Amino acid sequence: MAFEQQIAKSAVQVVFAPTQTPMVLSQHVQLTQILNSLLANALEAMDKGGTLTLTLESTDSHGVCVVVSDTGKGMNEEQRNMAFRPFFTTKRGGLGVGLVLVKRIMERFGGAVTLESCEGEGTTVRLSFKRLP
Repeated sequence: MAFEQQIAKSAVQVVFAPTQTPMVLSQHVQLTQILNSLLANALEAMDKGGTLTLTLESTDSHGVCVVVSDTGKGMNEEQRNMAFRPFFTTKRGGLGVGLVLVKRIMERFGGAVTLESCEGEGTTVRLSFKRLP
């Protein structure tokens, strides 16, 4: 896993126990890019430990959600409202393109991304994919 050292250094517990792994409409490289961006954000938000949870949820017979949750710093209302805008970042040296790319890639495949966050409690990102027939 690309994030093993960062997970160990930050003392982050990872919970990943999918009960199913359905095929979804995407491309391997872009799906990897999306997940890498979300995992990097989550781990950066939990530099002093926490829990990173990855789950799969059925949305209906035509879709599935990949849910990435962390118990990190979370976001305030202004940050949540700006999260998907190009070049908005709260990170020192950040470019502000990660979540923008996540959203654009998801929409390209007919999917969607939503974000819920509470300052001091963490963030949850849901990636909604269409299942392959």
